[in-house]
Amino acid sequence: MKFMLPKELEKNYVSYPNTVALISAYDRDHVANFMSAVWQTQLSMNPLLHGVSISAKRYTHGLITESGHFSVAFYAFKDRDIYVKGGRLSGRDGDKARAAGLEVTQGRVVDVPLVRGFYAAFECELREIVSLGDHDLFVGQVKGIHLDEDAFRQDGITPLDTSPTLYLGSNRFITVDKNTLNKRTLEDIA
Repeated sequence: MKFMLPKELEKNYVSYPNTVALISAYDRDHVANFMSAVWQTQLSMNPLLHGVSISAKRYTHGLITESGHFSVAFYAFKDRDIYVKGGRLSGRDGDKARAAGLEVTQGRVVDVPLVRGFYAAFECELREIVSLGDHDLFVGQVKGIHLDEDAFRQDGITPLDTSPTLYLGSNRFITVDKNTLNKRTLEDIA
């Protein structure tokens, strides 16, 4: 087992794979912008809060700060190229959705863009920004939820039939196989 100090770790992919999401917000001219984010997570059930960690260098950082709104959308593994486009094109250069050939729709409760094709999406109102080192944590209160009913069940199982996209780092993606689902309890292993 190798030991190292944080400064010796060139890229921190230790906690990966992780679900990747598309974070979207409007600019001042109401043009949709989006970015891929792996550092995002649910923060609370009541109220329903979702957080995303974004560097101040990113164009989307300023858009969310200014507008106070953002969306978080999840796409199936077969649609993973949307994450590559989200991570490699910049909204500073113009209409990113048009350049990527993607169709955008409007949120129903919050003034946010949603890039079509997701299996789940949250419409979030910015509740707080927490500065944490080289990234800021944007805490959004979920005001609207879009779900593909075929992808979710009420027992809390993730959208296995949809094959969620997981990110490994260095532009590598994987997914899960529903045949590997294995529920375990303490009673099972006793």
